[in-house]
Amino acid sequence: QQPFREGATSVALCLVSHYPQLDVFWKSLHAISDMVLQNFPEQEVASVDRFITQIVSEVPPPIPGVTMVEFTMHTTLIRVHFPALRNPHNSNLSLHNLFDYLTVNHIIRIVCAILCEHKVLFVSNSRSLLTIVSLSFLQMLHPFQWLYSYIPCLTRSMLEAILIPQPYIFGVTSADFEFLSDTDLSETVIVFVDDNRSVNPCVCICACICVCAFA
Repeated sequence: QQPFREGATSVALCLVSHYPQLDVFWKSLHAISDMVLQNFPEQEVASVDRFITQIVSEVPPPIPGVTMVEFTMHTTLIRVHFPALRNPHNSNLSLHNLFDYLTVNHIIRIVCAILCEHKVLFVSNSRSLLTIVSLSFLQMLHPFQWLYSYIPCLTRSMLEAILIPQPYIFGVTSADFEFLSDTDLSETVIVFVDDNRSVNPCVCICACICVCAFA
C-alpha cells in the first residue's frame, strides 16, 4: 500500500472483452499496478494512459483458434490465445482453482446437477471466486454447453432473478444471500464455496442417478 499524494486522483481501469481471459486480465492489471507503484510518485495518470494506448495500438490481436500473441507489459510476459468459437463460457482458467475449494465428490454432484439442468446458486464472500468457480464448472461441461441463464455474480438489485422458473447458474455474495432468507430455494442447489458445503443435496443425488441412467 502506498500513500496518496495530496491532490491525487483515483483512477479505475476496466478491461472489457468478448472472451473471458481472466488470467490475461489479471496479469495485465497487476503489471499496470506494479508499474505505477514502482514509479510512485513520479508516475502520472497521463503516462499510464499513454502506456495502455501504446499496448493496444501496437500489439496485434491473435487470430481466434489460429495464432497466439506474446508481449511484455512492464516486466510481465503475457500470452493471449482466443478459441476458434467466441463463446463467453470458454475460458482459459486452470481447473485446479476449483479443486482448491471443493472436494471431488462435491464437484461431481454439482456437475451432475448442472447436466440435468437444475438451478445452481453459488455463494461466497469473494466476487472473483464466484466468477472463477462458475466458469470452471462451465468448462467442465465440454463438449456440452449451458444454454440457460448464467450470471456469475448477481447484484443486490438483481436478486429477484433467482425466482425465475428456468434453470440457471447464478452467484451471490454471502452478504447479499442474507436477503434471500424468506425466498423458497427448495429446488435450488445452493453451494457455499467458502465452506465446501451445499444445501439441497438431494437434488444433486437425483441428478447423479439420472446421469448414471443415461451413461
